[in-house]
Amino acid sequence: MSFLNRYVTACLMLVGAFPALADDGSIEINTACVADGCFAGDNPGFPVEIGSSGSYILTSNLQVSGGSTTGIAISASGVTLDLNGFTLQGSTTCSGTPVTGCSGTGTGVGVDAGAGNVIRNGSVVGFGQYGIDAGSANRLQNLRVEQNGGDGIRAQSNVMVQNCELVRNGDAGVSAFTGEAMLELTNSLVVGNRNAGAYVASGLIRDNRFLNNGGPGLYGSANGAPSHAAYVSNIFIGNDDDTANGQVFGGRSMGCNMIVDTVQCSP
Repeated sequence: MSFLNRYVTACLMLVGAFPALADDGSIEINTACVADGCFAGDNPGFPVEIGSSGSYILTSNLQVSGGSTTGIAISASGVTLDLNGFTLQGSTTCSGTPVTGCSGTGTGVGVDAGAGNVIRNGSVVGFGQYGIDAGSANRLQNLRVEQNGGDGIRAQSNVMVQNCELVRNGDAGVSAFTGEAMLELTNSLVVGNRNAGAYVASGLIRDNRFLNNGGPGLYGSANGAPSHAAYVSNIFIGNDDDTANGQVFGGRSMGCNMIVDTVQCSP
């Protein structure tokens, strides 16, 4: 091999060793890189594996096949994942409003968020189990989470869900069952999910709209134990049996909420 050929080959190998960067320095994730791995530590194919802290950004939609395939898995803390207006698309579909059934379900998750991270600005649609496994101490912002086979979002503890749309998922829109959950759900739209709009053991539920969910808009209980879920300034319409009694179960009102067509305020 000539010196020139060796030089060109070495340069190409060096270029391939570095991930593509967006203008702001974020590491790009897109359809073109998934087959070979988008950066160091990411094995070829799905899931895209984020094992180092930093900023990552989608620069295309991602299409994920199979109900048991996960889209993006985060094992590090200190990660910001910006979906950048794009869609992480699985193959599960759900029918009915509220949902009556989903096809193509499995164990796949759109984003396995790990702990101590930020996920924002895009859509997670059609995964076999959860749209987002939100883990602990994560912040989810400006997301549409739709038609996933189980919960739209499953949270463990200290998760913030802000300005999201949780629509027509196969179980709850969001669930945080443990007594230490301390979910904060604010300024979000929770519509047409098969069971409750939100299952919340503890936390703050504020300024949301719960519409046409198959169970109560808010189910504020820790597996039957007393609830520490506080709710205020929400709208509940058309949930469960579409009566005032079917809109909220458990929890503690900390102010005024719209229940069907009546504003109800706690003493």
